[in-house]
Amino acid sequence: MVQALTTDLNRTLESRSITEARNRADEILAEAKRQAEETRIAIQEGFKDLQRQKEEWQATQIRLDAEAKSEATALERDAKRTELISKAKDPKTQTLLRPFLDDGLWQPGRGNSIEFGPISLGALRKVGTLLQNQTGLRPRSMRLRQRRQISHPVGRSTLAEKPQTA
Repeated sequence: MVQALTTDLNRTLESRSITEARNRADEILAEAKRQAEETRIAIQEGFKDLQRQKEEWQATQIRLDAEAKSEATALERDAKRTELISKAKDPKTQTLLRPFLDDGLWQPGRGNSIEFGPISLGALRKVGTLLQNQTGLRPRSMRLRQRRQISHPVGRSTLAEKPQTA
């Protein structure tokens, strides 16, 4: 009987040890799962932080690129303006433009009227002398004749020649 009690006691102790070991293993497993979840959350937050930093960096790059492009455009514009000013101040250019810049008495397209001042760019455009085709190279009288032909394709007609409609 003592032996049965000892055996029963040993079994009880073993089952307690097994239960305690299982409980301890469950505790360790739960702690490991909790730590894994915390690590996963920390990694996700770190990833989100990196994404935010990347987006900020990209936005900064876009802004800096736009500023650099704007500055380059301004520099090109200033360089072109400086070049045009130097061309305008060149004595050869001054000589070529003298008829247009010096004061004169006649303006194109205004008949025989006398107007003192430089030639009018608007008047030159109006009579068609600045067109970059053969029409712009023709004398004004030929351009006027051509317009008349277009506006009267049948030829010159007078009121007396037009048929009367009832």
